Amino acid sequence: MAARTSCSAPDGASREDHDRPVRVNAVRSGPARTQGTAGMGEEGLAALAARAAAGRPAEPEEIAEAIAYPRRGLAAQAPV
Repeated sequence: MAARTSCSAPDGASREDHDRPVRVNAVRSGPARTQGTAGMGEEGLAALAARAAAGRPAEPEEIAEAIAYPRRGLAAQAPV
């Protein structure tokens, strides 16, 4: 999968006082094949993506899966 999930909170987003712990998830996908990168052409996108962890452009569906994965896990554990 080209995207990664992270437990670190950007700019202290989870440091506020709450009754319960705050969970912050972030996804850093790297280069992805989207309308926004279409102007780069396949060669330009491939060259950029070659330097990324996956070594290839991410597909939007892969990024969506990485975002939805923790949510599904939380939903499965939530009390009814």
